[in-house]
Amino acid sequence: KKGREHREMLSEISRVLKPGGVYLLISFGPPDQLDTKFYLRNMSYGWTVATSILPKPLGHVSEAHYIYICQKAATKATLEEL
Repeated sequence: KKGREHREMLSEISRVLKPGGVYLLISFGPPDQLDTKFYLRNMSYGWTVATSILPKPLGHVSEAHYIYICQKAATKATLEEL
């Protein structure tokens, strides 16, 4: 269940993540629940989200893991360091 503690956790992850840094979330939660503006795509986190599905071998689609790759926007200074 997505509650206050989840927003606080994601906000703190976003706060400590360096520009250009990546947060990787692996979950049973499907994109229609987690890849939303109320959860991972909250604009205040300042990251983009890419989603991938990792099906379990010989499993049903409902038994898949979902991989969410959240990348914090890079600043101009960060880009110059690359």
